[in-house]
Amino acid sequence: MSKQLQIPQSIAAFVEATNAHNTDEFLATLTDSAVITDEGKEYRGIAAIKAWSDEKYVGAKVTLDVVEVVNRNGKTIATVKVDGNFDKTGLPDPFLMDFHFTTDTRRIAALNIRLVGA
Repeated sequence: MSKQLQIPQSIAAFVEATNAHNTDEFLATLTDSAVITDEGKEYRGIAAIKAWSDEKYVGAKVTLDVVEVVNRNGKTIATVKVDGNFDKTGLPDPFLMDFHFTTDTRRIAALNIRLVGA
């Protein structure tokens, strides 16, 4: 992670598990009823999120480098530089995305992955 950013523990654990490509640790950062929205599709619950992750996230060896964190409207928005084994044709370099996190006290309840500024 770049710089010294104030990153909530649940999100730091999410990033660490992502970068380690560790599915079990990644899933452990989520609530049982978590929802992840990626490319306009919703994945509800651990089983659906695992299937998505196996193909498009941990399975694609995605890595995250957090460049900025802001809190807005009860959400933590992390702007991240994304890399991994996926088709980068037509994507900017660096490829930045905003990860909109909703957390409970210890785990992530929702994540909406969007292009920066979308």
